[in-house]
Amino acid sequence: QTSLPDELSDALCTTDSSRTWKLMLLLFVAGLGRLVLTVVTFGTQVPSGLFMPILCVGATFGRLVGWLMSAWHLSVGDKVFPFTGCSGRSDCVFPSLYAVVGAAAFLSGTTRLTVSLAVIMLELTGGLEYIAPLMIAVVMAKWVGDAFGKQGIFDMLIDMEDYPHINPAMELKTSTTAADIMSSRLVMLTKCDETIASLEDVFESHAYHGFPIIESMTSRLVVGFITRRNLERALQSIGRDNPQQRVTFDEETARTRTVFIDFSTYVEKNPIIVRPTMSADRVLDIFKGLGLRFICVCNQKGSLLGVIKKKDMVKLLKKDGEVDPSRNIPAIDSKGNRRREDPTTEDEKDGFR
Repeated sequence: QTSLPDELSDALCTTDSSRTWKLMLLLFVAGLGRLVLTVVTFGTQVPSGLFMPILCVGATFGRLVGWLMSAWHLSVGDKVFPFTGCSGRSDCVFPSLYAVVGAAAFLSGTTRLTVSLAVIMLELTGGLEYIAPLMIAVVMAKWVGDAFGKQGIFDMLIDMEDYPHINPAMELKTSTTAADIMSSRLVMLTKCDETIASLEDVFESHAYHGFPIIESMTSRLVVGFITRRNLERALQSIGRDNPQQRVTFDEETARTRTVFIDFSTYVEKNPIIVRPTMSADRVLDIFKGLGLRFICVCNQKGSLLGVIKKKDMVKLLKKDGEVDPSRNIPAIDSKGNRRREDPTTEDEKDGFR
């Protein structure tokens, strides 16, 4: 068993005014230093977390405010508001309670959490009598934070890093359809007409994170979808002795015709398909409910018209209905051949994250 030195054993509970002011200064320096270090580590994306550092900073400054209130009470007595109800009690102000409230307030202002945070702090303290000051502090901190911006720190980081995250609370205010937001700038793979060389050419020439698989360039009937990662695994699993070796993405064709290399195990055979007339609001609900990265847009005959990526929907939510007409440029020429695209275009940099 270890024990603190005598001069530190009752440091946080001291009643000596001369020591209190010294400890308040040390506490302020410690809280400010921890706040600066938290900002630096979070800004450099060091995996150090944010909840516990913010709780520590809030508790430090909360304790500091509690000591200031206690010193004020001792200096003015019970005749000045807000100490008129103390009735001569010397322990009317509890700095430890201010520390708990300060921790909750700092975390609420940072993350914009309200009810859940109040419940968490209630479970940590185990005192139902503390719920009123905790709720007041949490709500006030959120209001102050909302005055500078409606988003919490994690939502702001998602926007800064351009991650395709759809907040469940997001709603569309426009009457756009799937055809307005889809990307028809596609690189498609055919079910039975590809070779190892053509797949390697597509993989190296385009930075898309996925490729639709169609029956043929004429019908463009969707039969599946393969991600870039699965395509890379499929190419690595075979030899490169015969670049003109034909490849199929259909299991039945591979079973009946041995001249093909079977890539069907790497294919997502049932991609979600919507009609071009479906409202963007319904498409948004599909993304929310199923957690998809892409949705194929097909006409009534099943021919592929375009793909809606999750990032397309996020951009639509941010632009509030503005659609860039330059996106709808076919990647297939009049002869049915793929048009080679610059791999640094905005669509390819977006990919299917």
